[in-house]
Amino acid sequence: MGAHFREAQRAKSNPDFMSKMEGSMQKIEETIYWLELLEGARLCGRDELKPLTSEANQLMAIFVTIVRHNLFEGDSYRRRGEADHGNGFIPYPFALKLF
Repeated sequence: MGAHFREAQRAKSNPDFMSKMEGSMQKIEETIYWLELLEGARLCGRDELKPLTSEANQLMAIFVTIVRHNLFEGDSYRRRGEADHGNGFIPYPFALKLF
């Protein structure tokens, strides 16, 4: 998940950014799935997994917010005349501070 996010920070276009963010979200979903399996198989206790599950859910919420912002706000930024670096991609500096 971290590698996908790092790649997204260096995306060359908006579709490239979205693709890498979606890859990150898939990895988060996979992580949550494995945590559920660990609990279901009783290999780890709920108390042990609770902080990890909580963090995974928080990361998913952050990534969903970034993707939604990109989908629904990107065009309004362009209409207001903010920089898009000539390729239609608008950087998200707030996302760079996550890690």
